[in-house]
Amino acid sequence: MNKKTSPKLSDDNLTIEFDAKDFKKSLPHLSSELMGGEKTINIQGIQNIVPDPGAIDFIRRCSTKEEAFEIIEFLLNRNEISLDEFQSLKDQIKNQGLSSFGPQKKKGYYEKKFRRNNIIQ
Repeated sequence: MNKKTSPKLSDDNLTIEFDAKDFKKSLPHLSSELMGGEKTINIQGIQNIVPDPGAIDFIRRCSTKEEAFEIIEFLLNRNEISLDEFQSLKDQIKNQGLSSFGPQKKKGYYEKKFRRNNIIQ
């Protein structure tokens, strides 16, 4: 007679010990998953990196040309833009205006765009 043994709770009360044959017979799919080797899932598409804003991003936050000039001078002094970029941006602001860089980014733009609903850090 083949008697089925019942699972036993371990001494630490954290694990349950099964007879391997009974486990395979009772739960064949779970048994094959657990004993069938390493399984991996490739997750693509989760991106938590928020890109650093560039000169144009800062310019798009400005309300006036004077603010934009101040921003690009600050970026030049910090060596975040080259002198050529500075001159090009300055000319574009003077000749074409702030709207040539795209619509103005209002307060809360980045919060809305890069909001993390379920991640609390």
